[in-house]
Amino acid sequence: MTEDIVVAQRGAREHYLLPRVCARMGRLNKFVTDWYSFSWVENLRSRGLLPNFAHPAASNWSKEIQKNKVISFRWFGLYNRSIRRFAQNRSKYEYWNASNAAFARRAATVPVPENGIFIGYSYASLETFQVMKNKQILCITGQIDPGLREWEIVQKERSKWSDYERPEDHIPKEYYKRASSEWDLADAIIVNSNWSKKCIIEKGAEPDKCFVVPLAFERMDSGISVSNKKNSRNRKLRILWIGTVCVRKGIQYLIEVAKSMIHAEIEIRIAGQIQINKDIVKNCPSNVKWLGPVPRSDVSALYRWADIFVIPTISDGFAITQLEALSYNVPVIATKNCGEVVLNNVNGLICETSTDSLEEAISLCCKDRNLVRRLSFNCPESLKKFSLGEYSTNLLNCFQKLKP
Repeated sequence: MTEDIVVAQRGAREHYLLPRVCARMGRLNKFVTDWYSFSWVENLRSRGLLPNFAHPAASNWSKEIQKNKVISFRWFGLYNRSIRRFAQNRSKYEYWNASNAAFARRAATVPVPENGIFIGYSYASLETFQVMKNKQILCITGQIDPGLREWEIVQKERSKWSDYERPEDHIPKEYYKRASSEWDLADAIIVNSNWSKKCIIEKGAEPDKCFVVPLAFERMDSGISVSNKKNSRNRKLRILWIGTVCVRKGIQYLIEVAKSMIHAEIEIRIAGQIQINKDIVKNCPSNVKWLGPVPRSDVSALYRWADIFVIPTISDGFAITQLEALSYNVPVIATKNCGEVVLNNVNGLICETSTDSLEEAISLCCKDRNLVRRLSFNCPESLKKFSLGEYSTNLLNCFQKLKP
């Protein structure tokens, strides 16, 4: 197999899924990123020899990607990790635009094999595409979110729940203009869900360029049996949230349910960066425990603890946490506004974007622990279509249509 694919991405998006799969196929030529660690650094972290602030960065590596394939702009990545917390004199979108453009210019200097393919991610590939198209290199953009349409939907939601999170002052036109310019230059656009495809087509993406490639997930640790973790009838129902704590992901519905069900047999743990009003957190009911950001290496313990996982999202490109939960036999309560992972009453429950609908789903699980057990039992089978093999097949179908 020819090593003809160069992948560029910022951060550890989807646990390096795309470069890992390209490496497995024997087609990864180079992997370009802004920060990459190594196993020995993670070893230091696990032994408590790194400061807490360095823990997330230490986990940014994959044993499936050979060191000689990695091009990491570490000083650039370190600089950006350092300054982003101090970039108060400009909006986050201005910071992202400048930072993404700088990364894309650096990625454009990496050679791509003749007749090769360059794959970059939205908002951070425009300048690279401009160079690659002049060299007649095939370009694919991975759309990381549903774009401007999502922003519009979430803006309305923030207006409804302004005590949780204030609406933004103006449309970040230049930020989303980068994505639409990338769509125009790209030979193909990979989206992870039909929801994302629908949203970007509404904002001008060419339908014939769009390929739906659902994400995949593979557990690295040993499995855990249903019987070992679902003896929950004599205790409170354990509800887990993992992800950014924001209105877009529907945290307002979960907190309102927690208030309404304060006397019910439930306990909720919320892990992730908190972006909502601090007063909401401070005045939260006692059945909620806030964990803050959790290192990737520590997440498995939370899934092992949980009975159900909730993601009542307003809009999400996919939400890979759904797959993570299923891999631990944890049923998922989700909306339809993300990747099509949950089969209603099979491996979880589908709810609407409302407090009442989420409460109904949680109450059902709380009252009927046999239902939770049955949904949990179905998780492994439903996860099969989100294997790395299926992801590889979907990618190859995209490549073959570009290069018959």
